[in-house]
Amino acid sequence: MSGVFTKEWALKWIRGSILSYVTGGITLRMVVGRIRRALKSYGVKKGEVIAIIDVIQDSPVYLPSLSRDEKASKLEPLRRALEEM
Repeated sequence: MSGVFTKEWALKWIRGSILSYVTGGITLRMVVGRIRRALKSYGVKKGEVIAIIDVIQDSPVYLPSLSRDEKASKLEPLRRALEEM
């Protein structure tokens, strides 16, 4: 796999994992582990992960049944965990 393709795949993997976490499909521990793996192995930057979290929180396209505040409260533990990485 080429580096650009791999990084794009990893970013999509992280986005899907975060969405799954917000909906209760996976645990915080699992999504943090996937983010760590993406940061270490696939060239993903911490700022890119934060940008994904911001888009999920602010965009009505992602999880339209949840308000911005509901998404923010569900994403807060993930933001704290990301700060500690």
